[in-house]
Amino acid sequence: MVLNSRSEERFALAIQHAARTIIPMHLGQRVINKIFGQAMQSHAAGLIVIMHCEALLEAGPRPTLSAVQQKFHRPRTLATFVSLLKYAGFVAVEEDPFDKRVKFLVPQAPLVNGLRDWLVHHLHCAEIAGIELATKPSSLVLAEPDFDLHFIARTRSLVDRTRDELQKSHAWAWFDRYDCGDRIALMLLSAHYDNRERRDKDTWFARGADALAEQIGVSRSHVHNVLNAAGSAGYLRLDPDRGRMGLTPLFLAEAQNWHYSFWSWLAEAFNDAALSYRRGTQP
Repeated sequence: MVLNSRSEERFALAIQHAARTIIPMHLGQRVINKIFGQAMQSHAAGLIVIMHCEALLEAGPRPTLSAVQQKFHRPRTLATFVSLLKYAGFVAVEEDPFDKRVKFLVPQAPLVNGLRDWLVHHLHCAEIAGIELATKPSSLVLAEPDFDLHFIARTRSLVDRTRDELQKSHAWAWFDRYDCGDRIALMLLSAHYDNRERRDKDTWFARGADALAEQIGVSRSHVHNVLNAAGSAGYLRLDPDRGRMGLTPLFLAEAQNWHYSFWSWLAEAFNDAALSYRRGTQP
């Protein structure tokens, strides 16, 4: 995707909105960042909520550990992850009254509301970036009863597209392979666009790896390793003598492409949900 100056400006504003709304959801949340530090874990948790919403709308089966394992092909890792979700109070287990061998996963309010809020924040980012939405997100998600149920139930394709895209070779997929890598990348973008008066390829900002580590809740050595590796990969310009760094044109272009793709998929899900909700149809 080639961006003109207008969409470049909109993208900058969208990223700044993300920094104000999405990043604070993770700041200082060491347990949350530990549990949801990897993309696969976040996607699996999202699928549990999506399947739960589909089932409530009688549009699919209720989520179980085996169903999630079949989707992600990581049985042992997912079993451990679901145990962590249960321990942290994000998921409860309910026996099938007709077959006690079947255990349904029931997402709890913190997980459901967290996913909803995260999606709404990204919807606002999409709107700021110039992507067409059927209506204002707040007019439906926060105002209409049960619309969030319909909306979340429509995001299964978003998870699938995101997983497929993050298997490719580009900047955002590269960062996403590290623990909390997407958060590190978003903070780097935010720091870049905070320099509004000098927003060009030569923009520098303070390295601040220690502050990043403290905010995200990961080790300083991990953040330093990610930043150094990103420099070697051609995504960051590092100036250790002056304690500063900058994003390369490659990182900026590929991060823009990723976000516009993701926000477009999210907008499709939202628009479909808005249409079906008004018509009274199921996903």
